[in-house]
Amino acid sequence: MRHVIDKSALLKGEQAFFKITGLVFVENFDEVRTSAESDDVVFDLCMKGWKKAVWRIIANTPIAQIISNRGTGYIKTIFYKCSIDYYRKKLIDCHLTVNDRKELSFENRMFMPLMRNGFSAFTIRPRLIGQSAGTGMLYGGDYSPEIKEWANSMVAPKTYT
Repeated sequence: MRHVIDKSALLKGEQAFFKITGLVFVENFDEVRTSAESDDVVFDLCMKGWKKAVWRIIANTPIAQIISNRGTGYIKTIFYKCSIDYYRKKLIDCHLTVNDRKELSFENRMFMPLMRNGFSAFTIRPRLIGQSAGTGMLYGGDYSPEIKEWANSMVAPKTYT
């Protein structure tokens, strides 16, 4: 992410970005983007042992209460919005403390800085479609024909010489 933030021509002059894992598509992106326009930092928080139904209330719950009542958590990094300034100041080095042997994933390492510095939750649940490159997990089934057509239009045809 450091390289993207520092070097991307697409981000020059932008205040924030949406990040999506490579093989996943947000089916309702336009709706989600519009609902998150006024927020600088929007993540989906997961607490170990929590049910999916509580995702909406997380950002409005006092941090101390979440930590003391629920223990450790993690941030979903499949899809999120973040201001460039916030990411540079609060999240850019989270990967340096990842330790898979101690089950300290990137998602775990991002949890505390976000809890300390604040963020918003998505007010409209993103509908993810596709496959996680890391785990192979499928989200929401196969891509629609329209998404496949759009994706194919973005890829240059292969030519062999």
